[in-house]
Amino acid sequence: MWLLLAYGAVVAAVSYLGGYLNEVGQTTHRRTQLIVSAVAGFILGLALFHLIPHSMDALPGRSGTYLVMAIALAGAVTMIFLLHVFHVPT
Repeated sequence: MWLLLAYGAVVAAVSYLGGYLNEVGQTTHRRTQLIVSAVAGFILGLALFHLIPHSMDALPGRSGTYLVMAIALAGAVTMIFLLHVFHVPT
Protein backbone atom coordinates (compact mmCIF):
# COMPACT_ATOMS: atom_id res chain seq x y z
CA MET A 1 0.00 0.00 0.00
CA TRP A 2 2.85 2.39 0.84
CA LEU A 3 4.52 1.73 -2.49
CA LEU A 4 1.32 2.61 -4.33
CA LEU A 5 1.01 5.85 -2.39
CA ALA A 6 4.66 6.68 -3.08
CA TYR A 7 4.25 6.13 -6.83
CA GLY A 8 1.07 8.19 -6.84
CA ALA A 9 2.83 11.02 -5.00
CA VAL A 10 5.78 10.97 -7.42
CA VAL A 11 3.49 11.01 -10.47
CA ALA A 12 1.46 13.87 -8.99
CA ALA A 13 4.63 15.82 -8.12
CA VAL A 14 6.08 15.45 -11.63
CA SER A 15 2.74 16.44 -13.17
CA TYR A 16 2.49 19.55 -10.98
CA LEU A 17 6.13 20.37 -11.67
CA GLY A 18 5.38 20.27 -15.39
CA GLY A 19 2.49 22.67 -14.89
CA TYR A 20 4.63 24.94 -12.72
CA LEU A 21 7.46 25.04 -15.27
CA ASN A 22 4.95 26.21 -17.86
CA GLU A 23 4.11 29.22 -15.67
CA VAL A 24 7.74 30.23 -15.05
CA GLY A 25 9.27 32.39 -17.76
CA GLN A 26 8.02 32.96 -21.27
CA THR A 27 5.57 30.36 -22.52
CA THR A 28 6.30 29.28 -26.06
CA HIS A 29 4.85 26.44 -28.07
CA ARG A 30 8.17 24.60 -28.16
CA ARG A 31 8.73 24.93 -24.41
CA THR A 32 5.21 23.73 -23.65
CA GLN A 33 5.68 20.73 -25.94
CA LEU A 34 8.99 19.84 -24.25
CA ILE A 35 7.45 20.01 -20.77
CA VAL A 36 4.42 17.97 -21.76
CA SER A 37 6.65 15.41 -23.48
CA ALA A 38 8.88 15.07 -20.42
CA VAL A 39 5.95 14.52 -18.05
CA ALA A 40 4.26 12.10 -20.45
CA GLY A 41 7.53 10.20 -20.94
CA PHE A 42 7.95 9.84 -17.18
CA ILE A 43 4.43 8.48 -16.73
CA LEU A 44 4.79 6.16 -19.74
CA GLY A 45 8.13 4.90 -18.46
CA LEU A 46 6.57 4.21 -15.09
CA ALA A 47 3.81 2.22 -16.76
CA LEU A 48 6.12 0.24 -19.01
CA PHE A 49 8.82 -0.59 -16.51
CA HIS A 50 6.70 -1.13 -13.42
CA LEU A 51 3.09 -1.93 -14.22
CA ILE A 52 3.50 -4.24 -17.23
CA PRO A 53 5.64 -6.78 -15.31
CA HIS A 54 2.94 -6.89 -12.63
CA SER A 55 0.33 -7.50 -15.32
CA MET A 56 2.39 -10.35 -16.73
CA ASP A 57 2.59 -11.90 -13.26
CA ALA A 58 -1.19 -11.67 -12.92
CA LEU A 59 -1.70 -13.47 -16.25
CA PRO A 60 0.88 -16.27 -16.24
CA GLY A 61 1.88 -18.17 -19.33
CA ARG A 62 2.69 -17.26 -22.88
CA SER A 63 -0.89 -16.28 -23.76
CA GLY A 64 -0.98 -13.86 -20.80
CA THR A 65 2.20 -12.20 -21.97
CA TYR A 66 0.81 -11.85 -25.48
CA LEU A 67 -2.43 -10.38 -24.14
CA VAL A 68 -0.66 -7.81 -21.94
CA MET A 69 1.66 -6.71 -24.73
CA ALA A 70 -1.19 -6.60 -27.28
CA ILE A 71 -3.15 -4.29 -24.99
CA ALA A 72 -0.06 -2.08 -24.44
CA LEU A 73 0.54 -1.94 -28.19
CA ALA A 74 -3.11 -1.12 -28.88
CA GLY A 75 -2.90 1.74 -26.38
CA ALA A 76 0.24 3.13 -28.01
CA VAL A 77 -1.24 2.89 -31.52
CA THR A 78 -4.47 4.52 -30.32
CA MET A 79 -2.55 7.42 -28.78
CA ILE A 80 -0.52 7.96 -31.95
CA PHE A 81 -3.72 7.85 -34.00
CA LEU A 82 -5.41 10.40 -31.72
CA LEU A 83 -2.37 12.69 -31.89
CA HIS A 84 -2.53 12.66 -35.68
CA VAL A 85 -6.31 13.04 -35.92
CA PHE A 86 -6.54 15.89 -33.41
CA HIS A 87 -3.32 17.64 -34.48
CA VAL A 88 -3.40 21.37 -33.81
CA PRO A 89 -1.36 23.25 -36.42
CA THR A 90 1.12 25.76 -35.03
